[in-house]
Amino acid sequence: MVRRFAAWSRLTVLTLGLVLCLSGGAVAQQRDAASVLAPIFDAYFGEQGGTSYVGAVVVVVQDGEVKLLRGYGYEDVAHTRPIDPESSRFGIASITKTMIAVRIMQLVESGAIASIDDPVANYLMDFTPPLNGGHALTIRDLLTHQGGMYDAALPMSVGPLGPAPDVRAYAAAFPGYIRGAGEGANYSNYGLALLGLVIREVTGKPLQEALADSVFGPLSMTHTGWPSDPERTGLTQTAAFYPNGTMVALPNAVRDNAIVNQGAGGIFATGADMARYMFALLGSDAAPALFSPETRAIMFSRLGETHPLAQGYGTAFMVGDWNGTRLVEHGGRSLGRQSYLTLAPDDNLGVFISVTAEGPSPSRQDMIDGLFGRPSRMTPASDRTLRMPSLFSMRTLYLRALYGSLEPPAGPSISAPTDMSAYIGEYRSQRRVPRSPRLALDLALLGEAVRIERSAEGGLSVNGRPGWITIGPDEFWRAPSAEDASQGYNNLLVFRRDGDGRVADMSFGYTDAVYEKASGLGAPSLWWLSVSVGALAFVTALAGVFWPRGITLKWAIVSVPILCAATGALFFAFWPDGAPDPFGIVLAEWTNFAPYRLAGSLTAICALMTVPAALMSWRRPAAGPGGWWARLHLIILIPAAGALAFSLWRLGATF
Repeated sequence: MVRRFAAWSRLTVLTLGLVLCLSGGAVAQQRDAASVLAPIFDAYFGEQGGTSYVGAVVVVVQDGEVKLLRGYGYEDVAHTRPIDPESSRFGIASITKTMIAVRIMQLVESGAIASIDDPVANYLMDFTPPLNGGHALTIRDLLTHQGGMYDAALPMSVGPLGPAPDVRAYAAAFPGYIRGAGEGANYSNYGLALLGLVIREVTGKPLQEALADSVFGPLSMTHTGWPSDPERTGLTQTAAFYPNGTMVALPNAVRDNAIVNQGAGGIFATGADMARYMFALLGSDAAPALFSPETRAIMFSRLGETHPLAQGYGTAFMVGDWNGTRLVEHGGRSLGRQSYLTLAPDDNLGVFISVTAEGPSPSRQDMIDGLFGRPSRMTPASDRTLRMPSLFSMRTLYLRALYGSLEPPAGPSISAPTDMSAYIGEYRSQRRVPRSPRLALDLALLGEAVRIERSAEGGLSVNGRPGWITIGPDEFWRAPSAEDASQGYNNLLVFRRDGDGRVADMSFGYTDAVYEKASGLGAPSLWWLSVSVGALAFVTALAGVFWPRGITLKWAIVSVPILCAATGALFFAFWPDGAPDPFGIVLAEWTNFAPYRLAGSLTAICALMTVPAALMSWRRPAAGPGGWWARLHLIILIPAAGALAFSLWRLGATF
């Protein structure tokens, strides 16, 4: 861990520097971070690095100078236009949120906003967000992701940027609350988009103009903003890469939701513009001041947190440390675009990296090919390994080089907790939508649920991966290996307890969500079990065709297994063929899933008809042994009907 000692002799400092460099890390006070990072980026993005991407840009600023401004790859998927850091525009996605926070704090400085502790409703016309348990949603709540809201279902859109949504759209999209305000960080795109609406209301200007006047213009960020037509404005193009070596171009016309584009994402910028932005954030003389040093201190302070050891939030910025070095950061990801910005204010250092690339996800045809054992795009090539850049692998790349491999916030404790069973169970992310088909998508494909188990070594395992050992009360650490490309994301695992001393939830070190402990009817595994058991039980209902005449609602019940099969088939039938990213394009075409939800609703209704059918069959029994068998069969199907209807509802398969 890097520490600073003012009274050390020069010889001691040189010795420490030699030891750290030999161990693979560079000292935090490195005068020229670019000399450390340039060869690492060259190797990572070079031809011999094996990284799959279309284009990339890296920027390093330090002590008021641009130390590194370098492009890799191409603007276009045809590989005809090399990246130019001065003019190639990259999607910075959620880093947009930091620019919204800058403008909000400027309005606080000017007095246009009295305080970040004011209710956000004070600055909105015709919309008052609902109270959260008597608490009025504040600007601070939104800046620090502490509002307690569900994740809003904001599907992506396709085509040119349309007009900014009016206040009615924000009111209709309000996601509701999943927990109390200030009880932990649930990252919220909707929350920052709502602050974008505040800026529009307070300044009386469109958001693009409001930021151009106060941020982009003063900093001469001439290539930064929301492109009106993404297909015609010279933006970098992106593609998805598959294990068999296939590259599939992605349309720039797929973009963030209109509400997200008004504060939570959507901005494109060049590497050179982001250098100017980092200068301003660091308070360098190389850029005009956007706010006072006092405001900067507030923005970079820990205004909200889930746990003292986990990453916290300033004003939209993520605040934490890496081996004792204070970091102020934000990442951004949209379809085929990933960016990360890191500031080390005490070292006058800033790093920005952006890449155009998307990882593989199976299309409908890939799934069919895999089912029948045929080669598909998901079949690995024998002569290469797919290596995809990600937010955390890029972040780890430069932070490990500058500050060494990540170390625990405290030394491992001598003994493990006496009651490890308290942590065992399923945990659900509270960064989720209330109930929609996206929930089924999250659970099935995106790992929304986390399972904590006791590992054979005596510590904990997360989703089958062991290695977390205790370092303190309710605190666990997994040491990163030399091959760990995503250090700092889930090495730290912390739990919180309720008023009765029971484990209530957990979070990772890099936290954008609280994971609540799920049990009983709230456990996702129970939903999948109940839908599977219910569907299998109703397969026996096909025998209902042999029930005697007179069994009420017989044909509705017999249709349930057919409707179950139709529900699953429709989910994949409307999956866009060739979709490289289920979380992106599938959500962009979410209306396609209306037939899926209709089939799920019919399945649940027909299954629940088992109850009146059973009651009526006992009141007016059909004659003969067949009638007795039909009545018994109906009684057996009643619990299966309840399980099936419940799980379909929870998984968003019904309206």
